[in-house]
Amino acid sequence: MFAVFGMTSEIASKKAKIQIDSMANAETLSEIEYQIEINSRVEKLMSGDHSVKVSPEFSTPEIAERWVELAKNYDVRWLEICIYHPYKIVSKNGIRNVKYRWSYFTKGRNYQMVRN
Repeated sequence: MFAVFGMTSEIASKKAKIQIDSMANAETLSEIEYQIEINSRVEKLMSGDHSVKVSPEFSTPEIAERWVELAKNYDVRWLEICIYHPYKIVSKNGIRNVKYRWSYFTKGRNYQMVRN
């Protein structure tokens, strides 16, 4: 499974509003102060290294690459294709579970499947 991670101005704006609304003094901000605070946080999120999944999940990396090419026409930052893959087996009380994680996808790298 593949997906694209990065940041969009829309996601950054939503995150900024959530951050500001959760502040203790959020209700004391005027409308102008509120908008200034949102704009500064959006700018910080767009210039930083924080990323989230910005695409649906794809079955092949080629589809994800096409999605990246289309997304470059919009206000996006730092688009990286990631792969969801198993990385270790955890045994707890005699039950074996496979743990999964998102990692940056590199063409040609062999992502070993962990067997349960």
